[in-house]
Amino acid sequence: LQCCNPKIILSCCLFMNIFTLILFTLTDVYIILAFCRMCTGLFQVFFCIYFPVWADVFGNEGQKSTWLTYLLIASPLGVILGYGLTAAVLDNVGWRIAFYVQAVLLTPSLVGIILTPSEYFDV
Repeated sequence: LQCCNPKIILSCCLFMNIFTLILFTLTDVYIILAFCRMCTGLFQVFFCIYFPVWADVFGNEGQKSTWLTYLLIASPLGVILGYGLTAAVLDNVGWRIAFYVQAVLLTPSLVGIILTPSEYFDV
């Protein structure tokens, strides 16, 4: 991330993550579905790499380990909660709704990243 502006990279990755989530719901072609899921994971990798570094740089000395713990448990808890909520949604509506909800919930994060001053992204 040192060669480019991290704010732009993270903004683009989150935008593309939202885009591939929506694109995933618009097709039934297996190769496009697989490509969209692969791209969604690819764009999430940048956050998995950046967030621990960000917590280490900007965290208070006494709270760095707490924030890093939160970051490390967020991913597996998100998967567990995601599967549970998706199962509940599938019983009532369709599988596509789960992806639309995820895209809608990620949109404020994108706006937040865009509105945050660049100085908070330089690590």
